[in-house]
Amino acid sequence: MLVIMESTATQEDIERVKDYLISNNFDIHQSTGMKHVIIGVIGDVVGFDVTDLEKMPGVQQVVKITEYKKRG
Repeated sequence: MLVIMESTATQEDIERVKDYLISNNFDIHQSTGMKHVIIGVIGDVVGFDVTDLEKMPGVQQVVKITEYKKRG
């Protein structure tokens, strides 16, 4: 899963999101770009409801990535 932070997100917003993810037993990796911070989330997100995460201050978008299985 990826959490894309708004360009106006504060450091407190970012830390709050990271703490929330860690408290939900996810591992995280932060990538900081010129305009956005992207938080890569590692763990089982299949049954995870992203509603609360999407509503957090500073969050622009949450993208779930499911496992890709190669055909044939």
